Amino acid sequence: KEKSIHKAHNKLQELHEHWKNLGLVEKKQRESIWERFQKISKEINKKRNNYFLEKKEKDLKKLEEKKTISTKISLLASEKKTTHNEWQEASNICYKLQEEWKSLGGLNKEYNKIAGKKLRESLTNFYETKKAFYKEKKESSKENFKKKLIICETAEKIKNSTDWKETT
Repeated sequence: KEKSIHKAHNKLQELHEHWKNLGLVEKKQRESIWERFQKISKEINKKRNNYFLEKKEKDLKKLEEKKTISTKISLLASEKKTTHNEWQEASNICYKLQEEWKSLGGLNKEYNKIAGKKLRESLTNFYETKKAFYKEKKESSKENFKKKLIICETAEKIKNSTDWKETT
């Protein structure tokens, strides 16, 4: 009747230990009482095994869902984006995918390591790609500024000229 499978298992282990320490029972009752206790032990152990099998199945399903989310983030990074607004939208989607990934909950240690590594790789790829876009945009802006500065300097040189043929 215990709700916690761990508590039930620990209690069963205590009962087994207590059983051993009690000593012998009359020979004619020994087999029937042992079978009764053994039957109950098997039921508890079966419940415990089923619990862990179900947990493993759920963890496998969660792992696949987390891998799928990480793949979606990787695909976001690989899509060509040419504007700030496109990157903003992609960043919002990426954030929502991260929240969805977190909402799935934890896994066992082994699966958690796998899922975490895949997420970190996809996020690193996404943010490195985004960083490269803005770095290129910044360089392009600097170049455009230099070109426009040259145009301004040229215009300033010819603004007071009266030689229309030469300045045009």
